[in-house]
Amino acid sequence: MFRTSDIILIAVMVSAAAMTYKIKRDAEVQQAAVYKIQAQIRTEEDTIDLLRADWSLLTQPSRLQRLSDLYKDQLGLQTADARQIVRLDELPEKPPLTIEDIMADNGAPGVDKEKTASITKDKGAEKAKAASKAKVGDKKPAVAAAKPKPAVKDKLASNARVAVADKIAQQIEDGADE
Repeated sequence: MFRTSDIILIAVMVSAAAMTYKIKRDAEVQQAAVYKIQAQIRTEEDTIDLLRADWSLLTQPSRLQRLSDLYKDQLGLQTADARQIVRLDELPEKPPLTIEDIMADNGAPGVDKEKTASITKDKGAEKAKAASKAKVGDKKPAVAAAKPKPAVKDKLASNARVAVADKIAQQIEDGADE
């Protein structure tokens, strides 16, 4: 009836049909994944366009000027003077932070505040000496010694300003939602 070659050929045909079905099914799964990702990309692009439009509305100069005038007293805003605008190379270099400075600012336990204050004074004196030794023909103005660190009252006032700014931002967001 059936010869061995017939059985082998039938087995090859069945395995080829099974392999074809498996490949077709895998391709359909991959195609569905591609469609899903393309839909996500379109959604993200639409979201980006919406956010850009929202950003352009929120950053309109007329709106920002109105808000700045409205909250000028609460935020302590001042107009910028033309002399305040300088090139990057005209700015003084910021001294590198040391671990003592960081620990003293945070009020870390075990830090001798008097010692760190004397180190800071020594650094300020070194800067003042370096500024006084600046070349006469140098066009850049001499940089004054480092500003003293703000007192606790200044930090509290700064925290109060931040709290007021957060409150104003919340009011603005609430007004935008209405």
